[in-house]
Amino acid sequence: MDEKQIAALREVFETWEVTDNGWDKDSLRRHPDGIYHSARIHEDWSSWLACYQHLAPMVEDAERYRWLRNPNHDIEPVIDQRDEDATIDGIPTVIYEYRSGEELDKAIDTAREQEKKTC
Repeated sequence: MDEKQIAALREVFETWEVTDNGWDKDSLRRHPDGIYHSARIHEDWSSWLACYQHLAPMVEDAERYRWLRNPNHDIEPVIDQRDEDATIDGIPTVIYEYRSGEELDKAIDTAREQEKKTC
C-alpha cells in the first residue's frame, strides 16, 4: 500500500471516527510516526488497515474485471495470446491461445497502465 492509498484510507477512517464513533478531531492527533495518541483510536486504525490489506487483492481483481467489461476497451489483444510463427503440418498459421491466471492479470494490468499514460 503506498502513501497515497494510506492517506485516502486514513481520511475515511478519521471521518468515520468523528461521525460514527463520536470522537472529536482533537482525539485524532498522531505522533510523528503515525501512531494515534489514543490507544483506542490506534486499535481501530490497526483493524482498518488489516481489513484493507486483506481485501486489497479482491479489490484489484474487481478493478480488472470492470476494466474488461468496459465496452470501450479492445480486450482481444489482452485476453488472446497470438503465436504468428506457428506451423501445423508444415503450414504457417497463427494460433490464438487464451491467457489465464497470473498471465492474464499481468496483461490486464499492463493495458490499464498504458491507458493511464495516454489519458
